[in-house]
Amino acid sequence: MTPHLGSDRGWTRGFLLAVAVYFATQVALRLWLGGAYETDEAEMVAMTPGWQLVYGPQLPLYNWIQFALFEVFGRELFALSVLKQLLLAATGVFAFLAFRLWLPVRVAVAGAVAMMLVPDIAWEAERATTHSNIMLAACLALLWAAGRLARHALQGRAGVVDALVLGLALAFGGLSKYNFWLVPVALLLAGLTLSQLRARILSPRGLGTLALALLVAVSLLWLPFARLLAEAQVALSSTAKLRVGGGRFAGLPDVASGLVTLLILPALVALGLRLAGRGAAAPAPDAALFLRWLTRAAVIAAVLVAVGVVAASMGTVTSRWMLPVAVLAAPALVMAAARGPRAPAVVAGLAALVAVLVMAGLSYDRWKDEARRDVDFRTLPAIVEGIVPPNVPVAVEFYAAGNLLRWAPERRVKPLLPFVARDFGAGPVLFLLREDTPRDVATAITQAGWPEGAGRILSEGSFALPYLSQSATMPFRWALVEMPEALK
Repeated sequence: MTPHLGSDRGWTRGFLLAVAVYFATQVALRLWLGGAYETDEAEMVAMTPGWQLVYGPQLPLYNWIQFALFEVFGRELFALSVLKQLLLAATGVFAFLAFRLWLPVRVAVAGAVAMMLVPDIAWEAERATTHSNIMLAACLALLWAAGRLARHALQGRAGVVDALVLGLALAFGGLSKYNFWLVPVALLLAGLTLSQLRARILSPRGLGTLALALLVAVSLLWLPFARLLAEAQVALSSTAKLRVGGGRFAGLPDVASGLVTLLILPALVALGLRLAGRGAAAPAPDAALFLRWLTRAAVIAAVLVAVGVVAASMGTVTSRWMLPVAVLAAPALVMAAARGPRAPAVVAGLAALVAVLVMAGLSYDRWKDEARRDVDFRTLPAIVEGIVPPNVPVAVEFYAAGNLLRWAPERRVKPLLPFVARDFGAGPVLFLLREDTPRDVATAITQAGWPEGAGRILSEGSFALPYLSQSATMPFRWALVEMPEALK
């Protein structure tokens, strides 16, 4: 007999069905919209030539999974889209599993779908990002693993399996994105501020369990991170955009505005639920403990971000780097306020509305004036071949690199990162400059790893690519440069 939608089983099945349908629809929508690769999609094509330990400035887990999907489905849009959607679906499912350990099913569903109220999750994760998506899934997987361990510890039955699960979650997250580490640190520190959890953490059994989890994580992480340290110039090649040294407190306004951007909608929804649910029963003791733990972890994670920005004198901080704070804070705000009987349904309805708006917005984003997906890259291989023979390598920023490789997979094309000089070596190199990215040939040469002033320009020129549904064109400049051997 099919469970009634008002039952716990009905809510669970409804949630899982909604997740499956929504993210499958997103795959279909991306394939239907077609067009050029977005920047992060193009990056995956350009930065995943095969299996390796270092893929430039990003950690390797996303590339490993993407490479496996490329092997199965080919280097096509489907392989790019399905990985993104699987990770976002996993984020929602792990969130539900983590919250369900402590809270009623309906409230757990409200907490899981509350992440759709975060713009960088609902919109940017669909439109553009890749590595941030795997970080989201990793953060919620860790929250489930840590919550499972804490729940079992309070019941006096935490064991080796809990430690192994936590260790695997740490390793998964540790290979996803660097800012993932905000979450385990914040959860541990927040746990130490709560007497019930502190007693379990600091007990001999608790410390032994954590030590085993760390041993599992380190055993899986040491090889990739050892290689990253050996390739430090490549691994740290994106740090310039942080504008380190821009002033001790220069990045704090960005931290504040980023948190407001990420959390304003969940906070407003939580306020409305709180006002509507005045007089409702307070959460059960275990649920209240979990919500305090989650809330304190979110606050601690935000403080850690601010301290890191000040300590490193970062001049630029984007809201995307604070997503680990958002995945703790947004559900905590909503679940703490979802006390009335209708509150979970209200949150689910708002999330469904956001989902519809996102799909409409993505459709508009594909066809708006000068949309990146509307650029026609099919003629680019012929243009490049008209400038240089097939044996001359090409260096160009991510967006054009991935789209060039889409239509000319046999071409030797690299994005503008410091390993290009080492990989290409001495000889002629064709540098492509899209619009003002980068601003000039000298900048492209240094971004590719050669010293400032290196190279001798042999010839240069320009061309433009058409848009599929507009009369506009995207301008490119090119320079064929004789490059010296890279410095060792």
